[in-house]
Amino acid sequence: MLSSHDRVHGLQGLAGSGKTSTLSSIREGAERNGYAVEGFAPTSRATAQLREAGISADTLQGFLARGGQEQTKGDPDRRHLYMVDESSLASTRQMQSFMEKIGPQDRVLLVGDTRQHQGVDAGKPFEQMQQAGMQTSQLDQIMRQKDPELLRVVEHFAKNETAVGVGLLKQQGRVTEIPDNAQRIEAIAKDYAAKPENTLVVSPDNASRRDINDAIRTELKSSGVVSKDDHQMDVLTQRSELTNVDREWAANYQQGDILYYTRGSKEHGIEPRAYATVSSVDAAANRITVSKDDGKQVTYDPERLSGITAYREISRDFAQGDRIQFTSTNRELGVSNRDLGTIDRIDGKQIDVKMDGEKERTVSFDSAKMRHFDHGYAVTSHSSQGLTTDRVLVNMDTTVHPELINTRFAYVSVSRASQDARIYTNDAGTLGERLSTDVTKTSAIDLQRAPVEQTANQHTEEPPMTNSREHPQDDLRREPSPEAMVSLPEIIHHEAEVDARHYAPIEAALPKETEGYEWKRETGDIESYKHDQTGGWLHIDPQSNFYDREAQPISREYALENAGHSAALSVHDNSQTQTFPKENDGNDQGLSL
Repeated sequence: MLSSHDRVHGLQGLAGSGKTSTLSSIREGAERNGYAVEGFAPTSRATAQLREAGISADTLQGFLARGGQEQTKGDPDRRHLYMVDESSLASTRQMQSFMEKIGPQDRVLLVGDTRQHQGVDAGKPFEQMQQAGMQTSQLDQIMRQKDPELLRVVEHFAKNETAVGVGLLKQQGRVTEIPDNAQRIEAIAKDYAAKPENTLVVSPDNASRRDINDAIRTELKSSGVVSKDDHQMDVLTQRSELTNVDREWAANYQQGDILYYTRGSKEHGIEPRAYATVSSVDAAANRITVSKDDGKQVTYDPERLSGITAYREISRDFAQGDRIQFTSTNRELGVSNRDLGTIDRIDGKQIDVKMDGEKERTVSFDSAKMRHFDHGYAVTSHSSQGLTTDRVLVNMDTTVHPELINTRFAYVSVSRASQDARIYTNDAGTLGERLSTDVTKTSAIDLQRAPVEQTANQHTEEPPMTNSREHPQDDLRREPSPEAMVSLPEIIHHEAEVDARHYAPIEAALPKETEGYEWKRETGDIESYKHDQTGGWLHIDPQSNFYDREAQPISREYALENAGHSAALSVHDNSQTQTFPKENDGNDQGLSL
């Protein structure tokens, strides 16, 4: 990586593969070679982890909001190595703006995991840059899981073999089925209360997270861990469903919303880092009216004012001994968004919190002024990304917000645990199938290259391997233009050769079983086929090796099962099933596209 001549380099690291330690070593090497190393990340937690690795770091949003002013400070000819952690959470607009601000002598290292959660805003630049040929080093040795059986599960999740991983969890006795929601939440609360130290609960949505938090507090109050003396406080919960584009439309705001202005507005008399409350909305004119702390009202077009975060005010009960999670960064307190701690003392509105971490540290604040916190027993999967804990309890209700029950949720939530992971679900029978749902974002480029095909029997969409050559069979056989008639025999001969080359891998891998499969695209040496009845996909190379939709090697059996290929039709010798080592055989660039 340090010897690469590319200005932009990728580091694809699996969950728990030691990315932070690796970045520390890269920093040392870069500094020895005369580079000034700076780090950025889309989240405050990832930024804090960069600082723990000895890297001067800030949020990516903060750097862009200041217009990349660091570039003009000091020696303009100084070489920089910019590390962008959690790059999979960055939007296309953020990545473009960042790249425009770096100097010609600078280099960039993009760090992330394309299989973990993606950002809310449009685009998936980290994944697309890898697909476009960005030189990418791999960290594929998972270090976090100390329990070997749990490690096997996470390895399958990391390879997108979610159903196999769920099957292993069942065999290990780590899956509990409780159909009734209230009873399941109660069971999770009791399990947590039995061993609260270094235990984290992960739930897919905020509603169930709040229910679990309340149930755990009830259990801990009964055992005396949490004081029974509650203090009601008004806290702010972010309207995280609003994207940057959503915030430009007045119709998306509601009366009573509390807005935080990062940069403020001189035109409207709004100071930086000020709050205001939405008093009225005029959707037709795209105007909102807000009341400032001084009582004055301001009306403006939200499309013309950026750097705004929307919140809602809710009441929560807190007591001594409660676990809390900070929901916004506060530089004065030295806390980052999603940091966890335990309430040590409450005196009126004043709260003392003992922070988690290797270094003992207590922060104190006035809850009437700093209102960005919530109960921290249960967190959402997105909030858990970047955390490590001994034990994880995961609530997987397949009936509530089914779009949140997917491969990324399974991978991120279970991989937080180093020692043990327990799954509580309403339906263990269908859990593997439901968690195998892929929610990879579709980009504008994807839509331009290959419109998504809809079929009645299609059980999954297979967009990736986008850096590919796609030639629908009708196009290959399209009647040539008059100008090309002179070379018609050569065209026909070429089309026959193309057909033979495209279908050779599947005919070699599945002799006498290719009926119904139509060639769709070519990605490097990998040919992709789709079945016209089941809608299932197969990705095969000339050596009869099978791959998933991300061009990662998988076993023949798993590929056929995932494609809905009937085992009864198979006449191939199962003893020839392909297996693949964990190592990448020294090829740190992944699939050559």
